Amino acid sequence: MSDHTDDNLGPQYAADLHRQGEVETAVKPAHKRRRWLGRLTGLVFVGMVVGLAVIGMLKFANDPVSGTTVSAKSLKQSTDPTPAPPGTLHGLYASMNYPGVFNQVSQVKTDANALEQYNLGSSTTYRRTITVDISSFPTGKPHDDSNYRLREIQSATYMPSTKTVNGETVYIMTKNDASEVSWFWPHAGKLLVVAVTTTQPGDHPADFATLVMNSVRWNS
Repeated sequence: MSDHTDDNLGPQYAADLHRQGEVETAVKPAHKRRRWLGRLTGLVFVGMVVGLAVIGMLKFANDPVSGTTVSAKSLKQSTDPTPAPPGTLHGLYASMNYPGVFNQVSQVKTDANALEQYNLGSSTTYRRTITVDISSFPTGKPHDDSNYRLREIQSATYMPSTKTVNGETVYIMTKNDASEVSWFWPHAGKLLVVAVTTTQPGDHPADFATLVMNSVRWNS
């Protein structure tokens, strides 16, 4: 009886194996399709992320930068050293202020006819100087001073002008390249001559000369 049962089961077992093979054969392509779809979905997702990142970077590069805008001028001002306060020259016949960048003051005697003479320099550069001369000047006419005449005859180099300070006329000679401004102030039989010379970049001789001129206080 056992042999008969095994014989009957043989065909049935073969049929079952056949059907199982068909099922497995059908399942494998479906599994492969799902795996392919999964990979495709992953690639699409990665592509979207990369695309969004690229768009974001392009937008950031094209959009103006937000925040406080700092101009080159204000940046330079913020990094420039604080200007030194003006100094004061107390002379026998006149006193005056001078720019703080001139931090070396010495009294000299290069003209025998001068009543007072001073040289002002800078410890940071030899390119800037101020000379101060006070001499007797009975005529009161600048054309009678040799330094004024020397500049006057060099009309291609110096430009003359005048300015009224405290009711008196000051005669100014400005060099065409703006490296020198000299002025001549007749007062009560005396002549005050101030010559500002500088080739230091960033210096403004006219401003220096004006500061000194506007601060003059005659002692007599």
